Amino acid sequence: MADMIKEVSYINYFNEHKEKIKAEINDLEKALKQTGYHYKNTEFQLSPKISIVDQEFRNYAKEMFEDLITILNKLNSAYLNDENIQSFYSLDDFSQCILTETAHKKNEILVSRFDCLISEETGDINVIENNTDCPAGLIFTGRINKIIKSMNTSKSYLSNRDIVFENIDRDNFFYEQLLSIYQKKRPGDQVKHIVVLQKDASPSLEMLTFKEMYSGLDVVVNICDLKDLVEKEGFLYYQEKKIDLIWNKINTANFFEYYQSAEAKDKVISLINTETVVINNFQSRLISENKLTSAVLSDPKFHYLFSVKERGLLRRHIPWSRKLEDTTTTHSGEQIELIDFVLKYKDDLVLKAPYDIRGDGVTIGTSTSQKIWDKLVKRKMNKGYTIQKYIEPKKTYVPNGDYSATVQIPFSLDAFILNSIFCGFGSKVSSQKKMNIFQGGSKHVILTER
Repeated sequence: MADMIKEVSYINYFNEHKEKIKAEINDLEKALKQTGYHYKNTEFQLSPKISIVDQEFRNYAKEMFEDLITILNKLNSAYLNDENIQSFYSLDDFSQCILTETAHKKNEILVSRFDCLISEETGDINVIENNTDCPAGLIFTGRINKIIKSMNTSKSYLSNRDIVFENIDRDNFFYEQLLSIYQKKRPGDQVKHIVVLQKDASPSLEMLTFKEMYSGLDVVVNICDLKDLVEKEGFLYYQEKKIDLIWNKINTANFFEYYQSAEAKDKVISLINTETVVINNFQSRLISENKLTSAVLSDPKFHYLFSVKERGLLRRHIPWSRKLEDTTTTHSGEQIELIDFVLKYKDDLVLKAPYDIRGDGVTIGTSTSQKIWDKLVKRKMNKGYTIQKYIEPKKTYVPNGDYSATVQIPFSLDAFILNSIFCGFGSKVSSQKKMNIFQGGSKHVILTER
């Protein structure tokens, strides 16, 4: 059911119009650079390829992703009341302190991006990562879609198709959802000051774009570090100005490296307990962003947490995942000694650090020598790492670098969730095993045809 459609029609269209496509995309990239229109956080070649899924697939995926957010929120809520789960995660004292001292606050994931692969073998969606941290693409994905759809060759290709206009394609959708979340928390109040938190106040280009877009629309937008905030009478302030809404873009991996002083820890607790509205606060991510969550969702010993329907979703869409520890577990219905299995079947597996940035904490077995893999497994055993089934990704046809032909390369299927609602697909393509635009990948447009 998860096949991309219209691949043959795109190949035929490209072959007929490759010179026009090449000239138009080159002119477009030059124009975008000259006008300073921002649409990417790092350099990559803009791809004119448009993949199209049908409405049935989109509707199925929408329901599945929204159900998965419900499951993650359920797991967040269950953590403090379940010693079995607490023991499994074995969080450090500071993380446990955060979750304990802020237990009275609603622990809710408000913004997420699910990073998925379509299995070449089964055609199913495989959710390989719950990006509940500070997902990129909330503004730039819609911009890239808009750019590619604006090409005359794209308009011609799409001319006889009824394409769904997703919320991610609306210029102000992310901003509108932030205001909607704020109104649910503080009905009747007006947002006058938004702060984006980034480590060392060093913003991504997407967050600078956010500031440029909305500063002046009766709102002040600032970008700062957590350490720059001051608490007064239950609210947080920046430069003597009361903050109404905070978009927390500090990556959890940075959080553990950076916020270890007593002062910083106090700021973290203040950030969570404040009356200021905070989007994706740290306590909502410590569980859901941890790669061990895939193991919780995959391992039948934790399925008592979920309904029958939820278990069916997890079996179908979460790849086999386990905590890397010296234990006996199951694989394909058989009892296995986990470490022996992991050492033997390197090429079928991926090793993941609890928290990482841009795939830096991910080791793919098939890209690693047996000697290095063995050392790594033994060194990371019983240290909170996750072992997961390697999913061979489905491939799509895209123009090659000089637009002379199409080539098949793997692609991801990403899904954006805002305020618990699916708002559109994103995608990356890459010839590398790690599908990340910071590691040689590029963005790729996926649209839905009614």
